[in-house]
Amino acid sequence: TLDTWIGEPQENIAWMWLLDAYKKFKEKENSLSFDVRNQVKRDLMIAEGSDWFWWYGSDQNSGNDHAFDRLYKLYLGEIYKKLNYPIPDYLFGNYFPDGEPYISTELSLKDNEPVSINNLANVKIGNMIYDQKNNVLNLELNSNNYIIAVYNGKSLNAFLSEQIKPTSFLINNFPYTNASIGMPVDFEIYGEKKLYSIDLNDLNLSKMYVVVVSIKNGNVKAETLPIKLKFPVKIGGVLIGELYDQANDDNGPGTYTYPLNEVFQNKGHLFDLISFKMYDANDNYILVYEMGSIGDNPWNGPNGFSFQIIETYFDLEDGGRTEPIDVNGPNVMIDENHPWDVAIRIAGWSYGNYIQNAKGEVIQGELGLSVDNEKNTITVIMPKKYLPINPNYKPYVCVISGSQDGYGAGYFRAITLTATEWTLGGADPNALNAGVLPKVIDIFTPKDKTQKEFLTSYDINNKKLAIIPMLPLEKAKEVPNLISSYKLNIGNVTPPNSEFSLDIEVKNVGKGDQKDLEGNELSLYIPDFVQVKKVIASSFKSSKDYKEITFNGSIKSGGVENIKIIFVLANNVPNAYKADFKEILSFDGDGIGKNSTTSTFEFYFYTKYKLEIELPFNMNYLLRNGEKFQFKNGNIRTEYIDKLKDVTTSIEDLCNSLGISYNFDGKKLTLVFMDNKYEHWIGQNKALLNGYAIPLVPEEPDVRSYVENGELK
Repeated sequence: TLDTWIGEPQENIAWMWLLDAYKKFKEKENSLSFDVRNQVKRDLMIAEGSDWFWWYGSDQNSGNDHAFDRLYKLYLGEIYKKLNYPIPDYLFGNYFPDGEPYISTELSLKDNEPVSINNLANVKIGNMIYDQKNNVLNLELNSNNYIIAVYNGKSLNAFLSEQIKPTSFLINNFPYTNASIGMPVDFEIYGEKKLYSIDLNDLNLSKMYVVVVSIKNGNVKAETLPIKLKFPVKIGGVLIGELYDQANDDNGPGTYTYPLNEVFQNKGHLFDLISFKMYDANDNYILVYEMGSIGDNPWNGPNGFSFQIIETYFDLEDGGRTEPIDVNGPNVMIDENHPWDVAIRIAGWSYGNYIQNAKGEVIQGELGLSVDNEKNTITVIMPKKYLPINPNYKPYVCVISGSQDGYGAGYFRAITLTATEWTLGGADPNALNAGVLPKVIDIFTPKDKTQKEFLTSYDINNKKLAIIPMLPLEKAKEVPNLISSYKLNIGNVTPPNSEFSLDIEVKNVGKGDQKDLEGNELSLYIPDFVQVKKVIASSFKSSKDYKEITFNGSIKSGGVENIKIIFVLANNVPNAYKADFKEILSFDGDGIGKNSTTSTFEFYFYTKYKLEIELPFNMNYLLRNGEKFQFKNGNIRTEYIDKLKDVTTSIEDLCNSLGISYNFDGKKLTLVFMDNKYEHWIGQNKALLNGYAIPLVPEEPDVRSYVENGELK
């Protein structure tokens, strides 16, 4: 095929540049002197050399691609000069034909968290702050004399508005010259009081670079490298479909093994599909692929990952295709009962930002890709205009996972009889010899079929490829209850004897769509007033940060995992209260595991404080008026102060309005408060609370929680 020389944006643009130079030559060819004509022909023939287009794009790499780019532009520039045409601005740019900088740095942004900006001398010149609510990027710099150049993939303009365009083409001071800041310029931002603000509305946040520059007498100075901005991806929208797969089955038909090169070792299950979820989010669909492991990005794929190649096929209407994007890649066919209408391919390089419809029309670079190495997810933002879902047609989807190889057929890595440094092993020798061996490592399957059945469905004698199933794009049916019981064991906890524990039993009861569930996750959110002393688990692995403990593990059908967490009270328990934590929560019963083979059990403490006030009453708290008790608002600190309008409120009114139970035995008034900051709910069961009053403490029926407008109170 010719795809080594054409097809990627860099290659296509370079061919267009060559065509324009050729047309300019043909316009003047007959009026040129013999010597000039021959010189231009020589430059054209050099520019027509296949090496330029070989090295452009991400499928091949010379190790010094920017040198080839500069030389190619130099020869094209010479053609324009000899023809007495002005050299096009784009040839001065110190970046690749598609606008990708030769060299860049990367900043990952979080909402309202300042990120330091350093100049080329590694001296801090300010901060960058992303305001997600207002969708604005602010740069707070140490001077008003800067200009912020922004590239968003819109143009290949090489110069700033105040910059003096050079008259000759330079190749020195490489890879930067005074002619270019190292990236194209779509627009410029000027500061006010050292603040530079970029309105991000209508911008493509998946492809955004900035450079801080200064200009003096028309000469530009790049203060920073091109900075690629990584914005947090907010997974929003309505879930419209999801698929789940058995964990740790990235072995194709059960025999495939990883390549032997050390880069593949100790990285986890790199090609293991765990789940696929699709959301409807206004003008886009959001596709989230959860993998066994992303494995970081050792080869610096510009899309943020290196190992995986994933193709997804959608059946959206009658008719379509059954042959994949490039059949030589996965070497399989798609279910003929649900031929595909739209397909996407994602991988770490530009060929992994690819959309194709059944007519063969191709769109590249329109997907927004982001990677979360901690969650092992790849998130794709896909404009709806490329995926026309018909509400009157039930959509189907097929997802296949392979090992990315920029030199492989269809960018899939080869599979051989035994693993080598760069090929997977475990191939069926007969299928390999017949050319029907699938290069697919993992797929989603219907509940009554196995992966092996599909990946060995090829016909060696008739040389027919294996067929991969399409599955309905819908919310998952209920799967087994994974949290079988949990109980908080608390004695009389008063400082300094403040130790208590939480026992959790996680069990796969073997009901639902799958018999073996793996990759279960359990999260415990820790309130401020307790600290974790010890975590004991038989097989689950745990990790803990400031506010959360997360457990991950696998449970076979009928298996049980027991977890014990030992807590102690923190030092900041309010001294005004005598803490009575006994039976804060005591619950034994079936857990909830809906819509996911990954059942997330979120546990929030409810806390009961008991305030005992002996006669005579402390005037800081209560006033007595005959038989009535009044609560003095100004000296009681609760989050409900703003709800109490009067200077004093009767104790009956207060308790009724806030759900505080109380008892008075003639000498002692006992008030029982619930700290409602910390909620208690299980996974998707929270929605079931709507419209009901839920007793939180069996012994205190008057202390209740309820849901109003989706908010637990």
